Amino acid sequence: MLVTMDDGRRELSNAGLFARAGIIEQVGPTDQLPSSADRVLDLNQKANPGFRDNEILLQAYYQLHVFGDIYVQPTVTYIPKPGASGSFSPATAISAQVIILS
Repeated sequence: MLVTMDDGRRELSNAGLFARAGIIEQVGPTDQLPSSADRVLDLNQKANPGFRDNEILLQAYYQLHVFGDIYVQPTVTYIPKPGASGSFSPATAISAQVIILS
């Protein structure tokens, strides 16, 4: 079953998605998707609910006052075991957020 994250939160049986260059182009019944691709993943009988309860995420951030009501918040996120699985390497993400209070 494929669960979409659109407004309808559709649950599609015997469905899949087609992506090109990392962008999802089509979601729907498997027989309506392109018949060939560079890589096909058959996820029948596999459960992958996404972010799991036992997945650890460590995050550190600091809020820096720039001036007036403007702040910058750099953040470092580290996931030692993505997907709570040994098949993925540890992941690190660095981001920055600008906060303007009004």
